[in-house]
Amino acid sequence: MEQQRKVIQAPDNGSLMGLFGSLDENMIKIEKAFSVHIVNREDGIHIIGGAGTAGAEAVIRTMVKLAE
Repeated sequence: MEQQRKVIQAPDNGSLMGLFGSLDENMIKIEKAFSVHIVNREDGIHIIGGAGTAGAEAVIRTMVKLAE
């Protein structure tokens, strides 16, 4: 299956800490649930994976909105 990549514009680092949780526990749960890899970079949150990429993107976008 072809890999997909989505990039979500990241809020400030303080918001990301709350978003991903202590020791990135929320990010790890999303990665496992959707079989994706999530990387936080300067230009945004990168989600890399197969079919689960869109689902992971939807969850993270919702979390970003709640963190704002």
